[in-house]
Amino acid sequence: MSFETTSINEKILTFFKATVRTEKNTSAVKMLPNDMIEKIIYEYYDGFHKSKNLEMRNMFYFDYKFNETGAVPFLFEEALHHSIQQRNSTLIEWYFSKKGHTIPRKSELDRAVDVACITGNLKLLVHLHTNFQVVGQKTFDLAVKKGQVDIMKWLHMSVGTAITINHLVDAIRYGNEDVLDFIRENDFSVLYLVPPFPLIDFACNYNHLHVVKWLDENHPFPGYSDLGMRHAIFHENDDLVDFLKKDYFLK
Repeated sequence: MSFETTSINEKILTFFKATVRTEKNTSAVKMLPNDMIEKIIYEYYDGFHKSKNLEMRNMFYFDYKFNETGAVPFLFEEALHHSIQQRNSTLIEWYFSKKGHTIPRKSELDRAVDVACITGNLKLLVHLHTNFQVVGQKTFDLAVKKGQVDIMKWLHMSVGTAITINHLVDAIRYGNEDVLDFIRENDFSVLYLVPPFPLIDFACNYNHLHVVKWLDENHPFPGYSDLGMRHAIFHENDDLVDFLKKDYFLK
């Protein structure tokens, strides 16, 4: 169907907007002929799928009658697609709250999970897991990298995702002390796994003094070599240099 349409009678359009926006008097809206509805849909298509405004999204939400035209499923699919592109978890949540939405493709569901995880939308993540079973270890891996501790807690307790030494390494890389605390509190045994490289050096490479201090206080064998000092000097981090001099370099 072409997106190019004739202009719509402004009175009808005004009536249509007011009725659908409030989601009242839908029986009156249903009296409009399908071709008129389709023209309204497609004339305002760009404004619909590009909008981050929930009021505009709701303005284009239709009841069961309009599913017969095929226009509504199409708009729902576009709503999800563009909401994912915008990384707008609120609008993705809106998509799943409406009657008549289509079942998303697996790729779209996976991307919706990523957006929910990145933005910290636990409610959306629980919905996706309950209805589509698309949440798992990869989601936990992403939550670690993004520092989404609440999501990590839910995944670990409710889904049974594992904590590994790779998560410890990622927490050090991204400088997330809350994630380090979570690992220590929920699976202390990870701290006793032999790390693939000296962790103090690794934290110095990313210029994370607070992580260096955390490792010094909490890790049984964080590992250190002269490389850590060279990283600190490279970053011109005097506080890190002083800490290493005091606690490691002169030992």
